[in-house]
Amino acid sequence: MMLRGFLWALCLCFSLPTWAQSQKVAYFELETTAPKHRNTLEMANPIVWQQLKTIEGVSEHVLTKRDVRRLKKCKGKTKCLKRWLKKRGVFALFYVKVTDRDEERHAGISFRYLDVNGGKRFKNHNLVWTYDADLLNYDVEVLVRRWLKPRSLKGTLKVTGLTADTQIWLNETPLSEGLMKEVFTKQMMAGTHSLRVERNGYVPYAKNFSIDHRKETEVAVDWRIDPLHEMNQGLGEFNPERTEVLIGAGVAGAGALTWLGAAIGTLVIGAEVEKRAQAQMLFGETHEELVRQGQTAAWVANAGLGLVAMAAGWCAYWGFTPEEESP
Repeated sequence: MMLRGFLWALCLCFSLPTWAQSQKVAYFELETTAPKHRNTLEMANPIVWQQLKTIEGVSEHVLTKRDVRRLKKCKGKTKCLKRWLKKRGVFALFYVKVTDRDEERHAGISFRYLDVNGGKRFKNHNLVWTYDADLLNYDVEVLVRRWLKPRSLKGTLKVTGLTADTQIWLNETPLSEGLMKEVFTKQMMAGTHSLRVERNGYVPYAKNFSIDHRKETEVAVDWRIDPLHEMNQGLGEFNPERTEVLIGAGVAGAGALTWLGAAIGTLVIGAEVEKRAQAQMLFGETHEELVRQGQTAAWVANAGLGLVAMAAGWCAYWGFTPEEESP
């Protein structure tokens, strides 16, 4: 009698905006639970029913004898079952069975679910039977809500380690709420989400996290100093009037003039050597003297260029270094 009462008690109704009237979710035992697990099924039944009826929009639908005969004729074939669902205006079929979990005969609860808008196969999920009522209640609640009303699965995100100048992005969307606080909390849909926080002078922090139904997920931000920002902060403004900078600028100017003069000399000597080459006069003391002059000019040009580079480094160092205040 208790099992038969459960068959009637778990006939449910689920409202969808696309239908004119309230829709129904029917319970029907597609396969009979073995006698050795009937006691476990009788203990599981109230838990399942309790979680189903907490979902907003779910109510009872009573199976008639004609419905039972029709469902039995379908023999678990989804195409036949979906035709019955549409004909009777029922949204979905829900089925619970207790089975052997392993060789030691630990019990498991097998859930199967089929709705008119879903695919051609049953959705399946298995839970290990446990005498921890709180854990079993939670697992069943998450399961039935995921199938019947997934948007009702919500948890809480808690982000710690924030500062007044922190900027927050959730799922790549910038937030204006929660700013100027050390702790940020927000209720979110269950599932996987992304978090990114930024703060001036620190490396941006990013992390993917999961939200579980009716649970709090805490993310502690681990700030790391940005070395480039720290380097820039250590540099002062460039001071072009500092004595050391003026000296460096003078040396750089002298080096530049030296390089320019030597470069011009190198070009002149190169042109003369080219004329002698065309006249086939690449011999004698005059030619050797031109070669020595060209080598010397090239060396002087390189030295002048090196002097300019060193003077530029000198100017940059002393120009950005803050001056010590006299006591």
